[in-house]
Amino acid sequence: MLLKLLYTRGSLHNQPDGNGVAFSIKNRLDTVRLTSVQQVQLGAVTVPADHIRLDLGGGDVRRASALGAEGQAVDLPVGQALTFLLDTPAPAAQSRLRPPPSARQRHRCQIAPAAGAGPPPGPAYRAKT
Repeated sequence: MLLKLLYTRGSLHNQPDGNGVAFSIKNRLDTVRLTSVQQVQLGAVTVPADHIRLDLGGGDVRRASALGAEGQAVDLPVGQALTFLLDTPAPAAQSRLRPPPSARQRHRCQIAPAAGAGPPPGPAYRAKT
């Protein structure tokens, strides 16, 4: 349920010039502060934070691995979009991004609170695209 509110449906796409893949989320809940990104898993490929960039719009692009360092965080007010740019080889990503037209894709994203903030609110959520 939570991911359905954040994931921008149909946003998963290959980046230009084979530079990886990207997807977007949009905050539709309440102002939040993103303090870290550990990794993103896309199918069988796990992309670590040092291979992820966060595009906040207006030319503001940051390395996900920089979050948490010396208190750096990203504030995401209601209505703002955030694009995850994954530096993963395009050929591997393309094979997963071109399913047969009749196939339904599922992208899994797990959202959990920061360490010490208590248990996650529930199981991982899935968004259908």
